[in-house]
Formats: sequence, C-alpha cells, structure tokens
Amino acid sequence: MKNKKYMIICFSLIIIMAALPFAGCTKEKTESIDALLAPYQEVIDKVNEDIEPDFYIPDDQKENVYNFYKDYTLDEFEQELRDLHADASDKLTETDKYIIDSDLFNLE
Repeated sequence: MKNKKYMIICFSLIIIMAALPFAGCTKEKTESIDALLAPYQEVIDKVNEDIEPDFYIPDDQKENVYNFYKDYTLDEFEQELRDLHADASDKLTETDKYIIDSDLFNLE
C-alpha cells in the first residue's frame, strides 16, 4: 500500500516537473508603450516634415494618445493630424502668422 502511494506521488511530481517549462508560455507578452506608438510616431515624423510647428507626444500622455488613436488606421491618423493643423492654422490671425513666420516666437 505504501509502495502504491509512493508511486502515485512520484508520478505526480514527474508530471508537474515536466509541465513547468510550459507554464510561462500562456502568459501574453505585452509591448512597451513606445513600441505600440512606433508606427504612429513614424506618421508624426512624416507630417512634421510638411508642417510647422511640429506635433509630438508628451511622455506623460503616451498611453492616453495610444488608447485614443489605436483604432485608427495610419492613414486616418495622418489625415487627423493634417486636419488638426489646418483647423489651428485657420484660427491664427495675420499677426500670429507674422510672429511665427518671423521667428519672433520660438516654439523650441
């Protein structure tokens, strides 16, 4: 009887030890926020080549930006940036445009 219990315990331990290497395989790998935002940053860089002042994502807002735009295609995201820039440009007065164009107002 003791032999049978000993065999069951040993067999159970062997099964458990054999399964341990696979225990971490089911854990989903999460990407860093920078990796998730990388395609969006490429779009931002592309748009920034054409416009001024430049768009950027503040470090403390990365997760919020990602969560807001994650369902956008990259083309939709690019169009959104261009629309935002156009809307902001339309609201500038001639004086504002002069100050920005003449570098009297340094955004950096």
